[in-house]
This record gives sequence, C-alpha cells and structure tokens, in this order.
Amino acid sequence: MTEHPAVEFLTAALDRAELAAQGCGSDVQIDYVVIHGPAAVLRQVAAVRKLLAEHEPAAGYPDGLSGYGTVCGTCARADRDGELWGDAYPCRTVLLLAQAWGWEGSVASNALSSAPENE
Repeated sequence: MTEHPAVEFLTAALDRAELAAQGCGSDVQIDYVVIHGPAAVLRQVAAVRKLLAEHEPAAGYPDGLSGYGTVCGTCARADRDGELWGDAYPCRTVLLLAQAWGWEGSVASNALSSAPENE
C-alpha cells in the first residue's frame, strides 16, 4: 500500500531531524538542533514516532465513502460486529503532526488529497 503524502513527509522530516540531532544533517537542520538541543530533538522525534505507530492504518469503512477502505486503527470506532468505521486514514491527528513538521496539505477530517490548504 502506498503511504499518504502526509505520512511520507512526516516520516522523512523525522528521519532528517534525527540525523541532524546526531550531527549528520544540513547546516539549517543542525542549527535547529543547536538551538533546541540534541536530546530535546531526539525526544520530540521519538514521541512523534510513537504517535504515528499508535495511529496506524486499519481496514474498515471510511466515513463519507462507499465501500471498504482504510481508517485509523486508533480513531475508528468498532460496531457490534467488530467492523471499524471512521475518518479515512491518515486521521486528523497524523495530518496535524505532519503539518507541525512543515507539511502544507489539508487537515480536513476526511482528507483524501494532498492539496495545500489555505488557512
């Protein structure tokens, strides 16, 4: 399955921040680490990676769409048959995390596109 552009962006941003905190990044990235401190940056990266792992995609019925698809395994709700229903993956939590790291796509609750948002 191809990752949503927001998830790809966030994963790459975390990888770059982690490398910079270890002293292996661009001057801009290393400047960020110097200002915030390597330990703080590594804690931030670890926390966001844990949130991403917690909000993994799951098979279910995305709201507003007909048919089976992919929902957030954490944010979706299960019906009495155990089927998951909820916003399409990635969920709003993942999209907001990506935006905090510089992604400029939509954070609408059922965001299926990577089009930039005009906020």
